[in-house]
Order: sequence, then C-alpha cells, then structure tokens
Amino acid sequence: MPPSILQSKVIDVSSWKLDDQFGSYPEGAREKSAFFPPDYLEFDFINTQKRYLFKRSRRMYPDQFWAEIVAYQVGCLLGVEVPPAFASYNSDDNTCGALIEWFYIDNEVFYVQGGNYMQNAIPDFERKLGAKHNYHTISAISRVLNRAKILIVDWQVHWGQAFLFDALIGNSDRHQDNWGLLWFPDKSKGTFKINYSPLFDNGTALGHELFEHKISHWDDKRYSSYINNGYHHMKWNLDDLSRVGHMDMVKRVTQDNLVLKAHLANMLNNFSMDELHNTLSTLQGLELPIKFSEGRSNLMFKLISMRHNLLKSVLS
Repeated sequence: MPPSILQSKVIDVSSWKLDDQFGSYPEGAREKSAFFPPDYLEFDFINTQKRYLFKRSRRMYPDQFWAEIVAYQVGCLLGVEVPPAFASYNSDDNTCGALIEWFYIDNEVFYVQGGNYMQNAIPDFERKLGAKHNYHTISAISRVLNRAKILIVDWQVHWGQAFLFDALIGNSDRHQDNWGLLWFPDKSKGTFKINYSPLFDNGTALGHELFEHKISHWDDKRYSSYINNGYHHMKWNLDDLSRVGHMDMVKRVTQDNLVLKAHLANMLNNFSMDELHNTLSTLQGLELPIKFSEGRSNLMFKLISMRHNLLKSVLS
C-alpha cells in the first residue's frame, strides 16, 4: 500500500485532453468527465498513462466532491487501497471536482463490474437498483475463483477491509457496480490472474448531505443517532433483503473468523486520528472556488472519530 499523496496545490484540468471514449462518463449519479493528463506536468504524482475522472458534486451538495478526496486520505491511513483523489477545478468554466485516478491502464488489464457477476449468479437480478445485491452470493463467487486458483488475494480479508472502511466513512453506496474484478493476463501462458478493484466511488459518505448550519446545535446523542442510521447498500443474503447497518456488517463478517477480526482490529488501532486531523487541516489550505471549510472538516473529523470508537467496540 503506497503512502498517501497530499497535494499542496490545486490541479487545473482545463488543458487536459478529453478522453475520446469517455469524455462524458455516463455511470453514477454525479456528473463527471474523463481526461488524460498532458505529458508534462508540475505534479510528479500524476500518472500520464492513466485516465482521470473529474467528478463534480450534486447540485444540492456543492462541496460533496471533498468527500472523495477525504475518503482517499482515510483509506491510506487505514491501509486499504483507494484510488488517489485530488482537489481540482476547470478554469474554463470555474467548476470544482475531485480528480480521481483510474485504477487500470487500457489494454493491459481488463475490468468487469460486480453487477455482471451478480446477474450471472442470480437469474432475476435487477441491475438498476440491485435489491438482491448480497454478501453471501459474493462469497460464493469468490470461493469459485479461489478454488480455481486464479484469485490472488484473500477474498474474506478484502471484503472485511472494505466493510471496515465503509463503516469508518459511513459509505452507503457500495452497490453492485461500485466494485469489480480486475483480470491480469499472462500472455505467454494464455492465463489470467484476478484481483478485486480498489475501493472506488466514495462520495456518498462522510456526512456529505449534512448542511453545517443545520447541525450546529447537534449534541453527541444526535450524532450517534445519525451514525446508527447508516446502512450498506449490500444485503446479507437472499433470504433476508433488509439493509445491514455499517457496524453490524463488520460484526457479522468477523463473528466466525477470529483471524480476520484480529486483523481488522489491528488496522483500526493503527489508524491515527492525529494524522487525520493534520491532513484535514492541510486540505483546508487549498484555494478553490468551493473551499474545504473548517466546519466541513470538523464535521468529518467528528463523524470518523465516533465511528472509530464504535468499531473498536465491535472488534474488541
């Protein structure tokens, strides 16, 4: 897991080349464009071989794009793989967004969305809402790949870490097309190895929909109520299609796996709230038309801190 990249200057994408294939990226609820960076940039952390998504906020939540940027930093501190996300804007139209590095290079790796696998496993799976998106079916798919010896990661660890990360940021949108599998070809042997995609699309999290002026009176009891009402998109199994709470999902996947439970507890113990505070302070200093306000920073820190403590109790 590479260390996080914390930018000191905002990236302007107005001179970047619009992707011919995905100039207007069609998937998801928020408007986004795909760009390729120019060959020469002052930012040495930009990979000129990859496309980047310039992801804007929903109109009703103008600063939502900051959730993607902060979620990337949280993922790095936690030790999970999240695509790098940077504060950016387009000076041509003065729009702000998160500039997110895509996680594979075209024609070198092949990506298949999770929804494809769910449709193959569940004949009447409805793709738009994904009401039958569930962990037990994903487990069955993962076991098949594992028995075939083509899955290069421990699938239980991957999903345990994903649920831990989503619980820490309060992500309610890990739907069937917000995860997938990367196929790495070995052309000399005519075979493939498979890995899960990084944990991308994290903007529906971190209290993005809360307006600072409307929660200024909240006490810890009100914050706790908000956190306890956080649920995953993913269900537990096909026999019970009720939504699962963030903390409950972590509890369920570790209940019969003490090794995984210890691993997640160790990740949580190594997560530094002090480092997070310093990171959020640095992001506040970036100059954008829509800045990362002190109030938004304090809100995110409060939510993560409370969730961190709850997860500690779950994994104790």
